[in-house]
Amino acid sequence: MSLKALFRHFREMKIYFLVVIVLFILGVVLGTLHWNQALLDQQLKAISEIANSVDGKDSIELSLFWVILKNNVVAMLVMVVSGILFAVFPIFSIFTNGLLLGYVGEQAVQSTGLVQLAKGIIPHGVLEIPALIIACAYGLRLGVLAVQAIISLFSETRRQSFGIEAPRLMKLMVPLTGFLIGLLLVAALIESTISFWLVQG
Repeated sequence: MSLKALFRHFREMKIYFLVVIVLFILGVVLGTLHWNQALLDQQLKAISEIANSVDGKDSIELSLFWVILKNNVVAMLVMVVSGILFAVFPIFSIFTNGLLLGYVGEQAVQSTGLVQLAKGIIPHGVLEIPALIIACAYGLRLGVLAVQAIISLFSETRRQSFGIEAPRLMKLMVPLTGFLIGLLLVAALIESTISFWLVQG
């Protein structure tokens, strides 16, 4: 299927996008309240390890670009594919991403101000956050599909419906993957240059 077919399918995904956005916003709000500090510390440690991996490199921007791109692409693909396991990981992932953003954002506002926070997030966030939402929404859809597969074992009508929807959704995985990688490629380029320079400046 094509990107055009994928974009048409987005209209059928409204409820999934809505659920994911609500979970993300809930995470952001709870993050500003420092909810579950142990989980936050675990996520911050992972980010710190990524940041440390580019320290001392000849070209920080280039190294940062590849590290960000690799980590984001792997994370997004795992979010989608793991959705088949009843969407547990996509739900956890979108919530923890919101939680981390809320916590880091609140800390940044306290120490450097809202403008500096905006400089560090908005340039690449306008692409990275939608990519995250789309990936998690399709992971959630695959989770629902897994439930439908089980139900279809006991219902002829559901089995026929599943037989139509499952192949259709699988065919969308190729353009979806290409679209997400494209968004993340541009986001990583912006984050490793414009966002980096704005924060440093």
